[in-house]
Amino acid sequence: MIITNCTETENGNLGLPPCFSIDDGLIQIFQIFKLYWWWLLFTNSIQFNSNIIIFFSFFLFWLIALWGTIVGIFAIGGLVGGIVAGWLADKYGRTIVMMGNNFFFILGSLLLGFSVSPTMLAIARVVVGVGAGISTVVMPMYLGEISPTNYRGAIGVFGQLAITTGIFVSQFMGLYMSVVPTWRWLLSFTLFTAILQLGLLVFCVHTPRWLIMKGRNEEAKVAILKLKGKNAVAEAEADYEYLLEGQANAENSTTLSFLELIKSKDLRKPLIIALTLQIAQQVINFFFFFFFFF
Repeated sequence: MIITNCTETENGNLGLPPCFSIDDGLIQIFQIFKLYWWWLLFTNSIQFNSNIIIFFSFFLFWLIALWGTIVGIFAIGGLVGGIVAGWLADKYGRTIVMMGNNFFFILGSLLLGFSVSPTMLAIARVVVGVGAGISTVVMPMYLGEISPTNYRGAIGVFGQLAITTGIFVSQFMGLYMSVVPTWRWLLSFTLFTAILQLGLLVFCVHTPRWLIMKGRNEEAKVAILKLKGKNAVAEAEADYEYLLEGQANAENSTTLSFLELIKSKDLRKPLIIALTLQIAQQVINFFFFFFFFF
């Protein structure tokens, strides 16, 4: 139930104190019933029994489960985005996919900002999760392919630094904006960053590796010169020859399907080790503690 412009009569219908105002939003509803629960337990203004306690215990459990579902369903979208990201990046190019991926961020942020129900919030979280999943795969791929070999590790670190910085900024904003009605602005903030990213990606070149993979060798030379600088012609030519050699080796090598990868006895053990490390990293890292405790 969502009530705005609360009056004494409306509050009385809910059994709340007359001065207790209610505004829209799932966050406010959750906070209201937490306060209502403590009000039942620690005030002598009403006579309550075990049935009331049981009812509100189940109701609070449902709210917490709903809240957790909306938070956690983001990962479902991330899984979908991560699965299709590699195929999209190979087919359409890293830059085009990153530009198109902003559609999920823009649509998701609008749905979040204008949400009128928990279902709409959950759908919006899935949409944003798809965009995050695609970005998680394509962004490191793009940075790795445009980076000079001697700076590749450092540039890769900046990608992770940008992610953690974004988390810090969003949590800092949440300290002051996670209330009615500014929570809508907080959840819609992704819209502005997506538009900014879309505008900046217009100036980014396709990766030379992808252009060579698609047989667009002349465009690859131009892209390398843009990345290296017009004065580094010799270095750009050496990089071009190196990429051509790498593409030739890739074409001559055998490619395993997902089922063949699982069935391969030689690769099964390394695959299990890699998956175990990735799962362990997610279980013990910051995000696990953040979502569990907060």
